[in-house]
Amino acid sequence: MLGDASYSIYLWHTLALSVTLKVADRLHLHTGVALVLHVAAGVTLGLVAYHAIEKPVLLFFRRPKYRHGAPVPGGV
Repeated sequence: MLGDASYSIYLWHTLALSVTLKVADRLHLHTGVALVLHVAAGVTLGLVAYHAIEKPVLLFFRRPKYRHGAPVPGGV
């Protein structure tokens, strides 16, 4: 699953990192704890984005537009 979601993780981890940096700074978290928070938030946000955005978009564009040579109404 992480492999499938790797592109979404790559795209969204910077947002998660910027948010968790501010949270860790305000809470004065130890560096090790903050690092775990950063990684967990980046992967979690990437997985959420994969399931909510990337996967539905990919399925939409992969749907069959023709069935046995005849156009399918609505492309479904």
